Amino acid sequence: MGCKDEDEKPKIFLELLPFVNQVKEYYAFAGVLGKLVPGVAKELIDASDLEHQQAMLKLFADVLDFIRKFDISKQYSPELQMDFAFYKRSIGKFGKIPEVADKIPLTAQEASMISLFLGWAGPLTSNLGDTLCKQFPDDGSSRDQLISLLANMANILCTFIMKVPEASPDSKMYCLGAMTGAIVMYDYVSASSVPQRSVFGRDSKIDIKQCCKQIRGQSDLCACIRYSTKTYAKHASDKIKKYIQG
Repeated sequence: MGCKDEDEKPKIFLELLPFVNQVKEYYAFAGVLGKLVPGVAKELIDASDLEHQQAMLKLFADVLDFIRKFDISKQYSPELQMDFAFYKRSIGKFGKIPEVADKIPLTAQEASMISLFLGWAGPLTSNLGDTLCKQFPDDGSSRDQLISLLANMANILCTFIMKVPEASPDSKMYCLGAMTGAIVMYDYVSASSVPQRSVFGRDSKIDIKQCCKQIRGQSDLCACIRYSTKTYAKHASDKIKKYIQG
């Protein structure tokens, strides 16, 4: 965000504010997800039969698919961080101009918090993943129950894609997206556990080979597996990499 004309900089700053407001809403929404999703996960874990929890399963799948879409879009948009960094650096300077000051949507402290949020490769995965890890601590069965829930989500969706060939293209894409989101979150939570585990490891509860086989050729979904998971580079087998990287 470079500009040598000092008279133009306040105008550029003002033009940036709608974008800043949008980022502010994303950050606020991440907070909402952090409050709601652990409760949804707990209800699903406590349910005796997931087949009777279709509405909650759909909600959980929606969240995983949205997170997957948001994070990969952020990775494809490096200008997002650069533009927000310009805003953060410029608050003090342009905040002194009366016609600009009353339009500033974020304080310097708030901007610093959001800057940390945007600094993660996958902001929503990291934010929600950390929240889930706190709500389901790695001190007994709690974390394992969360990991099993995410595995069940991915495996159920994968099975549907394989066994219901008459499903509509939109339904298949939705299931593939939510399945991929479940894989990414499973890997984040597993990698945050002690001992560290991987969705690509031998002890993974997800049939990762079949899942990756289903998304082969879907560039955005393959990019999620390759760049949004924490352990792909270290633990993915050559067979998995062949499915993901072509």
